[in-house]
Amino acid sequence: MGEKPSMPKESSRHESKKPFKMPPMPHMPMKDMYKHIMPTMPHRHVKEPYMYQHLLELKGRRVEVATQCKTVKGKLKAVFPDHVLVEMDRREYHIRLKTICFVSPLLDP
Repeated sequence: MGEKPSMPKESSRHESKKPFKMPPMPHMPMKDMYKHIMPTMPHRHVKEPYMYQHLLELKGRRVEVATQCKTVKGKLKAVFPDHVLVEMDRREYHIRLKTICFVSPLLDP
């Protein structure tokens, strides 16, 4: 009457079984593991996408870039997610996007 239900006993067959082990895999660094599936792309986060797009359209043209401390007139050589490269009088100026007040295209001479 007062017997407790007993748990089923595991057979000795399960005790002799070895735990599952993964088969050996060729060494491949994690960064190269999915290279064949998806090519690596640099992570580019643009904080001002409209200004960035407008600057890309002006690339290669002469522009006037006004910052908080100076105005630079020259050729817009390159546009990066956080800055632009303007060449003026054979000198290159790297100007951060967040310091730009305005950009205006200049008429080519």
